Amino acid sequence: MSLVMRLPLKVSTATSNYMIGITAGASAAIYFDPVLVGPVMLGTLGGAVLGAWMLPHLSTRWLRPFFARLVGFLGIEILWEAWRAWHG
Repeated sequence: MSLVMRLPLKVSTATSNYMIGITAGASAAIYFDPVLVGPVMLGTLGGAVLGAWMLPHLSTRWLRPFFARLVGFLGIEILWEAWRAWHG
C-alpha cells in the first residue's frame, strides 16, 4: 500500500496488520472453532491499540525491513500450509 497508493509506511503497516487480524478471526470462525474468534478479536484490538501507541515512537527506517520480513514469513507459512493441505 505504501508503494502503490503512496500512503505513509506507518499507515500502511497498521492497516495491513489489522487486516491480517480480521482475516484470522474470520477464518477461525469458519474453519476452526467459533470459540477462538473472541480471543483472536481481543488480540487484534489489543494489537491495534498498542500499535497506535507505539508507531509515533518507532523509526520508519527500522519498521520497513521488520515488516517486510514479517509479511514474507507469513506468506511462506501460508504457502506451506496450502501445499500440505493439497498434497496431504
